[in-house]
Amino acid sequence: MLAGVSLVSTLAASITTFFVGQQEEAEMEELRDRMARMEAMMQELLRRSEPSVPPPYQEPTSSEPPRQS
Repeated sequence: MLAGVSLVSTLAASITTFFVGQQEEAEMEELRDRMARMEAMMQELLRRSEPSVPPPYQEPTSSEPPRQS
């Protein structure tokens, strides 16, 4: 009888794990989609704001030392 109870408990746990795993996978897929949309929105915002961003500092190309004021 103890073996039967153990078998039923193990079977119930396996079935529960299967369904919980499916639910978690669906939630992860939803999160991946949401993250992709957020990244696309960020890229669009960065693309729109690029002209207002100053270019990075560049070293002088001449061989003369920089003048101090």
